[in-house]
Amino acid sequence: SLRFGATDNFGPGEPHHAYGETLTFRVVTREKLLEELRRRQVEQRQELQRIIDDEQTAMLELREMVELSAAGDRTSLVKARLKVLARQQQTLGRRVAFVGDLYQRILWEYENNRLIEANKVSQMENVIPVPLASIAKDALPASGRLVDAYASSGQAATKADSLASYDDILRRLQAVLKEMEQAESLAALLEDLRVVIKIEDSVIQEVENRKRAEEQSVFGSGKDDGKDD
Repeated sequence: SLRFGATDNFGPGEPHHAYGETLTFRVVTREKLLEELRRRQVEQRQELQRIIDDEQTAMLELREMVELSAAGDRTSLVKARLKVLARQQQTLGRRVAFVGDLYQRILWEYENNRLIEANKVSQMENVIPVPLASIAKDALPASGRLVDAYASSGQAATKADSLASYDDILRRLQAVLKEMEQAESLAALLEDLRVVIKIEDSVIQEVENRKRAEEQSVFGSGKDDGKDD
């Protein structure tokens, strides 16, 4: 565990003392680290899949919802439900941003521990955390505003724009999900490769040990016994 402290030069009274958050580190084998990072990758992919499912459900509800112009006595209820859907887009945006942040941390750990080369990590960042940040910051809030605008105007064109925004978001999220699956495959490949390398190193070491033993046996048997002919 590690904690930073600082003291100022306050005077003439006593100096001020401040302490940072306590950080706890674990020292693990490379294999254990790979296993942990892969587990966290799977968790974030599963969370993104849940977000996609929620977005698909919301889009289906919006598509099948009665038109405001034809809602009649149910107009207030329909508007209230539209407001809920609009807020949901904001909530999903925060969830997407959280997934992107956590996945970025995973990639940094791969790079900092030299498990994946920096250029490959950069490529993965451009297809996973970067698009997730864009969807969270721009696409989902904009979609929520469209739904809210439809609740206020009741115009069919605005509803069509809202549905189009849902469709675009789902397409982009699905693309990121596919990249996550490929990233997991790469991590699995790295883990398998390291197992193979470890086995090969063990075999090489065993062969070298046998070779040295045989050499010692041959040269040892030819030593002078110290007697005259």
